[in-house]
Amino acid sequence: MLAGRHILLAVTGGIAAYKAAELARLLLKSGATVQAAMTPSAARFVGPLTFEALTGRKVALDLFAAEEPGRGHLDLAREADLMVIAPATANCLGKLAAGLADDLVCTTALALKAPLLLCPAMNPRMWEHPAVQANVKLLAERGVEIMEPETGPMAHPREEPGRGRLPEPAAIHDHICRMLPPSGSLSGVTLTVTAGPTREAVDPVRFISNASSGAMGYALAEEARRRGAEVHLVSGPAALPAPPGVDLVRVTGVAHMLEAVQWSLASSQALIMAAAPADFQPRQTAAHKIKKESAGDSFTLELVMAPDILKSLAPLREGRIFIGFALETEEGPAHARRKLHDKNLDLIVLNHPSPAPGAGMGEARIQGALIGRDGTEEALPVMPKLQLAGIILDRLEALLPKHE
Repeated sequence: MLAGRHILLAVTGGIAAYKAAELARLLLKSGATVQAAMTPSAARFVGPLTFEALTGRKVALDLFAAEEPGRGHLDLAREADLMVIAPATANCLGKLAAGLADDLVCTTALALKAPLLLCPAMNPRMWEHPAVQANVKLLAERGVEIMEPETGPMAHPREEPGRGRLPEPAAIHDHICRMLPPSGSLSGVTLTVTAGPTREAVDPVRFISNASSGAMGYALAEEARRRGAEVHLVSGPAALPAPPGVDLVRVTGVAHMLEAVQWSLASSQALIMAAAPADFQPRQTAAHKIKKESAGDSFTLELVMAPDILKSLAPLREGRIFIGFALETEEGPAHARRKLHDKNLDLIVLNHPSPAPGAGMGEARIQGALIGRDGTEEALPVMPKLQLAGIILDRLEALLPKHE
């Protein structure tokens, strides 16, 4: 996601400094080169050796280390694609707002031409102080990107909860991925992907659903973002984290999913319908929990057809590329070709719920076939879902009109 990007991670002296190590790990995992810089007070909270071990690079600490090649503040500023200060203390915010340069971090920030992201973290009373808020406003007016602190418990057990916590490293990582969008074969393309099951309520505590994990849709969203696409991921209930840099909308039922897709499709050039929405839903949803004592020896639940999302979206197609999935247990190719025609799709992915051990719905791997509108059919072996996502997106790229 951040391959080839050089991130300057600056750490100032707050108790949240320990979280910066996890941020460094996430940035490295995304392919970025990470150079850490620390203020003297930050080094009293977390040892520089921690960041050196993670990044494989010596931590920049000394403002007067310019005699070391590549260690001066101008060198650090020059090579950075983005500088993030996490945590950014009230002291750091004040110095940046005033243009002071008495440590390596602030001096480098003043010499920076790349984007600067500040992640403040401090006691809630400090965050709410008019001077701090004035500094934040002034920095934002100058074009500095600022993530507001989160609300929650403070590090000290006697402190009352409030706004001042450093955003979680995963949230900062996601923000950085949005500030530095990847450039690739899908740059300039906006894509809507659906994922996961839906839940159709029987009563306030029971629902009808299926075994979909959402992994296929999430893999598609992740790979599309890696190729430079702007991705709207509409997901039913799934225990998966949002891929970095992807706009995630969580939904529950079929109707909610349809509404979210209609909204996101307005700005999209393509739709990949990888979700497994319910085919049926209860005719009525009970207002209260249905008691088994009132049901007797048996209970009859009347089901009706749920809205067909792809058919409902037909009026919005207007030249967009539509790709669907077909989960079939018998006569798969025939049923998939029929669905391809009935729903006016450009491509359909046929898969089986359990073609091989560890593959299928709810599993990490998948086996299937790609069937195109032109009659082509490509059988695929069992493979990881992320690998299949790449194959599907290759086909999508061939179907899309040529874009800049």
